[in-house]
Amino acid sequence: MKKDINALKLSNEEINRITKDSIQEALVYLLSKKNINDISVTEIVNKAGVSRTAYYRNYQSKEDILKDFSMNVFNLIFSQLDREDFARDPKNWYRFIFTQIKNNSRIVKLVVKAKLYNGNDFFPNSDFSMLSIKEQYQIYAMESALVNLIQKWVEDDFNLTDDEMTELCFELFPGVGLFM
Repeated sequence: MKKDINALKLSNEEINRITKDSIQEALVYLLSKKNINDISVTEIVNKAGVSRTAYYRNYQSKEDILKDFSMNVFNLIFSQLDREDFARDPKNWYRFIFTQIKNNSRIVKLVVKAKLYNGNDFFPNSDFSMLSIKEQYQIYAMESALVNLIQKWVEDDFNLTDDEMTELCFELFPGVGLFM
């Protein structure tokens, strides 16, 4: 009996994941055709093949869908930012970020267009309390600058290569490795 309950729970989790994936993909598809403000919930649920109840069970707004979808991409990037080799060679840190952004350009473009990305997410769950006040402010200043540079790069349709962005950022912020 316990095995059946675990199987049912897994099935429900899988169904929920499939529902969310369908809603996310529907929104991303619709965003390729029109502005987020011109997309209705009805269009999303029809394209996703889910009920309005399923939609509202998972999301409260279109922006929530896009944030959820984009966090999958950003979590991939963020989960790697504290690698030891990045502390030894900060250029690799920048190169990794710009390569991942370019590799995931479709969703990054949507997030930038919708202005859903928050600079404070650049170092998620990091505890900087052991740093001096000056170092903490340096990190926040760098986060804001990097987010703005990334937004500009995306808005300019990646007019610079990953390596050019790496060199530019390393020139502007050579001490990034000190904070990892």
